[in-house]
Amino acid sequence: MKDELIRKVKSKDEDSVKTLLMTYRYLVAKIVNGFYINRGDYKIDRNDLLQEGDIALYHAALTYKEESEASFATYAYKVIYRRLCRAIEKLGGHYRFEGLSIDTDNHAELVSEHFYDDPKKMIIYYDTLKAMQTFMKGSSPLEKEIIRMRQDKNSYKAIADSLNITPKRVDYLIQRMKNRYQKISNGGY
Repeated sequence: MKDELIRKVKSKDEDSVKTLLMTYRYLVAKIVNGFYINRGDYKIDRNDLLQEGDIALYHAALTYKEESEASFATYAYKVIYRRLCRAIEKLGGHYRFEGLSIDTDNHAELVSEHFYDDPKKMIIYYDTLKAMQTFMKGSSPLEKEIIRMRQDKNSYKAIADSLNITPKRVDYLIQRMKNRYQKISNGGY
């Protein structure tokens, strides 16, 4: 189904382009929401970035090679991310990407046609994404930095040394974040 959709998009089938944009809309939104953008007094509109992301998604479909080792989702993620970085820079903005790291194998599985054929999986995924967004909005700059450093596979000691706190404090903050995320994902916040 996914390969067929890409082939139809390449043949410029309008309905397939609409299906592609709707099917991968969450991926574009996930990438856009991972950016923290600063352009002085002027804010870069998220809707503009979503449109740029849609254009990049379409471009990814046109340039994707089916014989590639990477799944379409992984390829599209990279194309969208790069285009958004260039767009933000072109508008004179500075950004930091704090999107969650993606395990490409699991991510490709989420994007597969089975995900969209199973409403229960889709609801669980969107609930998880919403909980993660709520969690990140409520996280302090210190917590966000700890998350980023853990994503980069830094040890508690390396994080503590970098942030000038004790490893015990790092452990405490991570446990507290895990508990808070659990409460949010269970509907407690």
